[in-house]
Amino acid sequence: MPEGNVVVVGAGVVGLTTAFTLASEGFDVSVIDPFPGRGASFVAAGMIAPLTEAVHGEESLTELCAQGAALWPSFAKRLSEYSELDCGLEQTGTLVVAADNNDREILRSRIPTPALGTLGATWATAAEVRALEPLLASSVRGGFLATSDFQVDNRRLLASLMRALSNLQVSVVQSKVLSILSDNNQVKGVVTEDGVHHASHVVLCPGYDVARIEGLPTADRPVIRPVKGQILRLFQHDPLLRLRRTVRAMIAGSSIYLVPRESGQFVIGATVEEQGTSRVPTGGAILALLRDACLTVPSVAEAELLETGTGLRPATIDNAPIIGPSLLGGLIYAVGHYRHGVLLGPITAQSIAEIVRTGEVPVSIAPFQPGRFQRNG
Repeated sequence: MPEGNVVVVGAGVVGLTTAFTLASEGFDVSVIDPFPGRGASFVAAGMIAPLTEAVHGEESLTELCAQGAALWPSFAKRLSEYSELDCGLEQTGTLVVAADNNDREILRSRIPTPALGTLGATWATAAEVRALEPLLASSVRGGFLATSDFQVDNRRLLASLMRALSNLQVSVVQSKVLSILSDNNQVKGVVTEDGVHHASHVVLCPGYDVARIEGLPTADRPVIRPVKGQILRLFQHDPLLRLRRTVRAMIAGSSIYLVPRESGQFVIGATVEEQGTSRVPTGGAILALLRDACLTVPSVAEAELLETGTGLRPATIDNAPIIGPSLLGGLIYAVGHYRHGVLLGPITAQSIAEIVRTGEVPVSIAPFQPGRFQRNG
């Protein structure tokens, strides 16, 4: 077993995936979170979308997302071996469609033809996209199939990770971390509401409120904001009215996605709201999600509404994650994954394991280290 022990603070997808990766490599790991697996990761849709979530000007992040998505099939297989559960990875691709001619032009400008070509995708006519998904509205004006973009059932994933940690005898402590314990610029563990947990390494993955933890170095203390996202879960009783694959639509310049599950449930999401820490669901957001979903797939109107959910995504100033070692020896950040927590879980975990094991920062995460904000003032 490698020397030392690791405390992972935070039990969302990133924290649990990191703990699983470290424990499966032989590290002595414990996880601390007051509500394991119940934060933004529980509300999420489970999108793994390096192409359709790409934003112009975020090329480094897009490249990291592409590398992260490539790890998912092998990661899911490895996880199932440890957990003996299927995490619900679905690789049928994402069908991206435009609601009308204006939305078609917006899509073409955001994802140009050369970008599609590099992924083996081409623009399809309205008839061609409806052949791929017959439930689409007759008003849809073309689109493309993004085979690089797929999804995982986030709740099955969380259950699988928790089972794997149990099988690996990882301790999951339900408590809140109050401060980092350190001496002579070296981490010694964490202080929680119920006592002290000693560790040679501490990995911080607590979500948007990381800055509340005392004892973080002032120079690289992360600045994270919560971004509210409202999401709906429905159930389609009629098997003939169930989507074949994930559908993402551009409607009046806004994006919506519908993510089907094997069970007949599906997810509609998601809003992006700068509303502080409010978790209150709103009628306007629910109305807009249902309206746009019905305009894209009319049979949604016949589905049973199961749940409205609200999550707070942790976002940085530049919307890219902070991954890497702190100025405090033994402290490692893995925060601010914003809309890419599920997608980037495996590559973040792999990178952190390499840092703990060797002390070296992998090339793939070099642009996302904590010092980038300090250097830029």
